Amino acid sequence: MPQDLPYREVYGEPLQLSHLIVGQAITGAADGRLPLLNPACSQDIMAWLPGPLNTQQQQQLQQLHLSGSATAAERRQQLEQTLKPWLTSQSLALARLRGRESGLPLAQAQHEQEILLQWLQSIPTTLAAGTAPSTHWLNSQHSALISTFEALLKALMAGCPVIWQPDISHAASAFVLSEALQKGLPAGMLNLVYPTAKLTDHLSWQHPPLVTADHIRLRLTPAESLPVAVPRIVRGVCSSLPGERLQAVEVPARRLPELLQRLQKSFQSLRTGDPILSDRLDYGPLAREADLKTYLAFFEALKKGHGGQLHYGKGRMSRNSKIPDFIGDPDLGHYVWPLLWQPDSAEAPLPELPGPVLALIPV
Repeated sequence: MPQDLPYREVYGEPLQLSHLIVGQAITGAADGRLPLLNPACSQDIMAWLPGPLNTQQQQQLQQLHLSGSATAAERRQQLEQTLKPWLTSQSLALARLRGRESGLPLAQAQHEQEILLQWLQSIPTTLAAGTAPSTHWLNSQHSALISTFEALLKALMAGCPVIWQPDISHAASAFVLSEALQKGLPAGMLNLVYPTAKLTDHLSWQHPPLVTADHIRLRLTPAESLPVAVPRIVRGVCSSLPGERLQAVEVPARRLPELLQRLQKSFQSLRTGDPILSDRLDYGPLAREADLKTYLAFFEALKKGHGGQLHYGKGRMSRNSKIPDFIGDPDLGHYVWPLLWQPDSAEAPLPELPGPVLALIPV
């Protein structure tokens, strides 16, 4: 990060987020607001989360029972007419926001927006019989924004009011997306409630299901060219969107040494740093402090020979342990080295690990 610029001139002012309940923006109790830190720079408060809801506001959510008169086709048209122009005009701003809140590089954030628009046009306008509740709870904690958005559109196009509790990795973008979507929806169809809200125990949707992410496993064929396969593997590990990240490669045992050598060389040339300071990154910081702890705990276990063999990785990046062209200050963010490892057994279940992590499985 440039040392001669104050943080505000680099990142801008923090956003003031609000709960969105029946069309109203609610900041909650002022003394209950919590800062949301930029995972690339702990000195940057990128947003303030709203304070707790009062009893009356909680009751408003509990009593949501809406049934719009619009048809499924009309609902789709309303959402498209609202969201497509907004995403087009706010594309770069939203991509920058995604980098600041989640560490997502600019190219990946823009690809994420392309997927949002594709899903908007392809999501079916009806749900299977018996699967649509009168009010749809969407808890996206520890899930990718794009996975959440698909579930959100399915519910809205089916005519279900939605209560969305976003994860901190997309807390700010959830707010701006919800504000934009609300303009094409009846009041109360889309409600946003942040995890800081201290909800009372009697609410029927207190313990909702989570939106789960998909992990990808790639199988290399004996005849596949490794010079061609390795760039594809590296992109899958470091440049794919959260929720569709490549988790493991199954490789013929005799080809493991060559693949390992090529991957180690490729990992050494990856670029990382602060997404706000560079448009040319392969990956950014981990979105959450909890992700960093999970990654480091697994890395330390591998160093001791527990659970598998460590082939490449140095743990957390710092000023004394970073790639040569690092952009920013590694001591201020959740930055990690790519991790390449081999499980003890091909049948062993793979842990769900954040960040640029790849398991090699000889078969």
